[in-house]
Amino acid sequence: MQIIAELNVANNAIDEFGCFTLMAGGRENTSLRNLVLDGNPLGVQGGRILIKVATELGNRLTMSAKNCDFNIHNSNFVFNINGKFHTLVD
Repeated sequence: MQIIAELNVANNAIDEFGCFTLMAGGRENTSLRNLVLDGNPLGVQGGRILIKVATELGNRLTMSAKNCDFNIHNSNFVFNINGKFHTLVD
């Protein structure tokens, strides 16, 4: 069995949807120690979920988001947790 301890997805056009997916994986994959998101258009919601997960996980997962675009706003960003729909939009 292979274990992913570091994942570098820098400059891969990862948007807020991709960021949310990676953050969910980061929460579940306890072997992941370093996630590099540099240079991606993560958007407003991506930035929010990034901060939320960083706060929850503390030092377990180191994340880098250098030169990401956090100004993109997608009002259609909705996700489902336990049958309830949520949004990260104000």
